[in-house]
Amino acid sequence: MTSARFSRARAPLHATLPAHMRALSLAAALAFALGCARPVQAPPGGEDRPPELALPSDVRPLRYALELTVLPDREGFEGAVAIDVELARPLSRLWLHARDLTVREATVEVGGLARPATLQDAGAGGVARLAVATPLPAGRATVHLRFEGVFAEGGPGLARAAEGGRAYAFARLGAGEARRAFPCFDDPALQAPFEVALTVPADAVALSTGAAASEEPLAGGLKRVRFAPTPPIPAHLLALAVGPFEVEAPPPLAAGGPRAGALQVRLLRPRGAPAGDFGPALEAARQLAPLLEVWLATPFPYPRLDVVAVPAADGAVGAAAGVVLAPAARLAAPRDGEPVARELPAGALLARALARQWFEGLVAPAAPDDAWLPGGLAALLERVALERWRPEARRADDEARAVAEALRSSALAVARPLRPPPRTGAAGWPALDAAGEVHAVAVLRGLERLLGEERFRAGLAAHLAEHARGAASTDALAAALSRAGGRDVGAALRAGLDEPGAPLVVARSACDAAGARVELTAGRYRPIGSRAAPLASTLPVCARFEAGGALGERCTVVERGRGSLALPACPRWIMPDAGGRSWLTFALGAADVPRLRDAGFAHLAAPERVALGASVLADAEAGRLAFGEALDALAPLARDGAPAVALLPAEAFQEAADHLVPDAARPRARAALAELYRPRLRALGLAPAAGEDPERRALRAALARVLVAGARDPEAVHALAGRGAVYARPGEGRFRADAVSPELAPVALEAAVLDGDVATFDALVRRLLDGLGGDERRQALAAVGAARDAALAERVLALAAEPRLPAPERLALLRDQAAGPETRDGAWKVLQSRWAELAVALPPDAAAALPRVAASLCDRKRLEEARRFFESRLAKLPSASAAAAETLERIEGCVALREVQGASAAAYFEAR
Repeated sequence: MTSARFSRARAPLHATLPAHMRALSLAAALAFALGCARPVQAPPGGEDRPPELALPSDVRPLRYALELTVLPDREGFEGAVAIDVELARPLSRLWLHARDLTVREATVEVGGLARPATLQDAGAGGVARLAVATPLPAGRATVHLRFEGVFAEGGPGLARAAEGGRAYAFARLGAGEARRAFPCFDDPALQAPFEVALTVPADAVALSTGAAASEEPLAGGLKRVRFAPTPPIPAHLLALAVGPFEVEAPPPLAAGGPRAGALQVRLLRPRGAPAGDFGPALEAARQLAPLLEVWLATPFPYPRLDVVAVPAADGAVGAAAGVVLAPAARLAAPRDGEPVARELPAGALLARALARQWFEGLVAPAAPDDAWLPGGLAALLERVALERWRPEARRADDEARAVAEALRSSALAVARPLRPPPRTGAAGWPALDAAGEVHAVAVLRGLERLLGEERFRAGLAAHLAEHARGAASTDALAAALSRAGGRDVGAALRAGLDEPGAPLVVARSACDAAGARVELTAGRYRPIGSRAAPLASTLPVCARFEAGGALGERCTVVERGRGSLALPACPRWIMPDAGGRSWLTFALGAADVPRLRDAGFAHLAAPERVALGASVLADAEAGRLAFGEALDALAPLARDGAPAVALLPAEAFQEAADHLVPDAARPRARAALAELYRPRLRALGLAPAAGEDPERRALRAALARVLVAGARDPEAVHALAGRGAVYARPGEGRFRADAVSPELAPVALEAAVLDGDVATFDALVRRLLDGLGGDERRQALAAVGAARDAALAERVLALAAEPRLPAPERLALLRDQAAGPETRDGAWKVLQSRWAELAVALPPDAAAALPRVAASLCDRKRLEEARRFFESRLAKLPSASAAAAETLERIEGCVALREVQGASAAAYFEAR
C-alpha cells in the first residue's frame, strides 16, 4: 500500500487509540509487516487479474464495524475495521479497496479463529488483494484491518481544514473514493450497515450517518462517540465530520405526506461563524426535503438530515447518507436582500445533494453501465425541486437553454453516448459530467412528457420502493416506468442513453385523404461538414398544436426513424417539442415554419420558445437555412420577456462576429449585437434597486456580459470599466465591495481590462501572485484573461510560464486568450511552446483537456497545423486523444460553416 507521511513533531498517532485497538499479537504484527509494511508486489496475473471497476460477486459485505481516531490538528488518522462478509465459494483471495493508506494488520476470522492475511496493492486505482495461505470456506467470515492515513488537503478522502485557528476534519467522498478513508468494498452496488465509533477531541462535535448512541470520556483530552447502526449504504456515502462545530437544531419537521414520523433537520457551522449567515440554508433545507418527499411519494430515507458547513472556500457540495456537506463560504447567504432572495442561492446549492439521498443513498446503481442513474435522476429531481420551490426563478427556462447547448455540443461526430459514462477521478469510477447530466435529464423529461407527470412519478416511486436499500439497473427503471405508464418505454430509454450524437426530428403536417396528422422522421443531427454516420433514431416525441379551434398535445415513440401523430383536425400550427426540454432538436416542413411563427408563437411557453430559437440556429448550422435569414429570425427574440429566450440571439450574433465574417466586417457585426441589447441594459440601469428580485439582477449581469465581452460596446465597456477600476482599487490591496453590485463585479473588472486600464490590470496580477483567494481570485483571473489590447495580451500570455501561478490557472488564461479573435493565434503559439511543461504540471484530467485551447481556431491553415502538432504529442499524452479529436472536429466544422455561411452572415450585417 502507499505509505502515509506524518509529521515528525507529533506523537505516534496509534498511541492515542483505545487499548483494545493497540493490542496486537506479535505473530500477527510480524506476519503483516512481512506482507504489507514493505513495498508490495503486484498480484499474479492470469485468471486472478484485479477487477477493473465492479468487484466480483463471490464476496459480499454484510456489516462494517469501523473505529477511527480523528484528531483534526494532527496530520493523519488511524483506525480499525471489521467487515463481516459472505463468501459464495471457497477462496484464497478477496478483492477489496484501499488507497493512500498504510495497513498495519490484516487477519480473516472464520469460526472464531483468526488467520493471518497479506494485502497486496493491485495497482488499479486502489484495488487490493487480500490473500490467505489456505482457502477460506464458503459462508461467513470477518476481515479485520488496522490502518493509517494522511488527511487530504483539498482533494477527496478524509479531509482537513482550519478556520479561526480551529481544525476540522470531514469525509469528502464520491463514488469510488471511500477507499481513501478506510479499507472497504468500495463498489456502490455493495451496500452494508455501518457501526461507527469515533475517538475525537473532548470538545469536538462528532457526526456520522447514524445517531450518536453513547459518549465515553477517555484519557488525554479525548472521547469516544459511538453511533447507532446505519441502514445498508454504499461505503462512499458514510458521513464523517469532526470539529468544534456549532449546531442549530430547530424543532423537527412534523409528520406529513409520505413520512409517518418527525424529521430533524440540523445545521452545523464552524465555531464563530455568524448564525444569521446560515439561517437561509437551514430554512431552504427544511422546505426542500418535504417537497421532494411529496413529489416522490417516498419519505426521506434517513431519520435525520444534517447540513454541514465546513471551513473551506472552494469545493463541491457533497452528499452522504443523511448529510449534506458544503463549503461554508458557498453556503453562507448574502447579508442583504429579501428573505426569498437570500434563501435561493443556498437552496440551489443544496437541492442536488438532497436529491441524492434518494437516488444513490436509497437505491444505488447495479453496475458501472448504470452509473448514469444517480447523477441523472438526482439532477432531474434537483430541477423539479427548485422549479416548484421557487417558480419565479424560471428554472425551466434555464433548463431548456442548457438542453439546447448540450445538443449543440453533441452534434460532433466524436460525441460519446451517455452510456457508459466516462470514468472520472483517481478511482476511475464512471460519473456524469455537467453536460451528461443535462443529457440524462432531457431523456427523462421526454419520457415524463410521453407518460404524463403523474404516471412518471408513480414509476419512480415504484422503482424506489422495489429496490430500496439495494441496487438497480437501467432496465429495472425502464420496467417500473413502463408498468406505471401502461406502455413499454425501454427501447426509448435505452436509445436515449446509447445512441451517439444529437437526435433531429423533422416534423411535417399533412392533411389529406389519409387524415390529419404530423409525419415524423428522426435521425442524427449533422451540421455542415459533419462526418457523423446517419442514424435512424428511436425516441419519444410530443407535439403541441392548434386544430379545430382548440389547443392540444399528442405523443408517440418514433421507432427506427419513422412515426406519425394522428390529429383531430387539420392543424393551424405544430410545435414538435412540447415542453421544450426533451433530448431532441427539430426542423419543420417548409409550410409549417411561417405557421408556427405567425400563429403559434404566442401560445408557446418560454422553454418552448428557447427550443424554437435553438432550432433556427441548428437549421443554419446544418445548411438548411441561410445564416443571414437565421439572424433575421432570431433578432426579435432579444425583446422577449423571458431572459433565457432574450439571450438566445446573442449566441448566433457572436458566432457570426467571431468566426464567420471577415475581420473588416467584425465591428459592424458587433455593433449589430450591441443594438439588440443596449436598450434593455439602459432600461435596467447599472445599479440595482433596493429589494430587487434575483431574476432582474441576473438579467442585468447577462446583458452586461453580452455587451462587454461579445459586442465590445463602447458605452457599456466605459461605464462598467469605471466601476471595475473603483472596485479593484489599484494600489490599496483590497476590493471595494460597495463600488459595484456583486453580480456585476466580474464583468466590471473585465471591462476595465478590456478598456486598457493598465493600473487595474497590474493590481489584479499582483494580487494573483500574492495569493488572493476565493471568489475574488476567480474574478481577477477571468479579468486578466479578458485582455485584448496587444500589449496587455502579450503580458497575459507570458503568465503561462509564471511559476507562482498554479498550472490550472495558467491554462485558464490561455483558454481565455484563445477565445478572442484578436488573441487566439497568440494563445495557439504559446500552447505549442508550453505544451510539454503544462502536460507535466497539470492534474491528469486538466492535462487531458489541453488540446481544447485550440478549439476556437477557424481556418484551414491552423487546422492542418493543429493536426500535425497533436499527432506528434499524443504518444506522450494519450489521455488527450479524445480532446484532440474533438478539437480538430470543431475547427473543421467552423471552417466548413464559414465557407458555406460566411457570405450570408456578412451580407446581413452589410445591409443593416
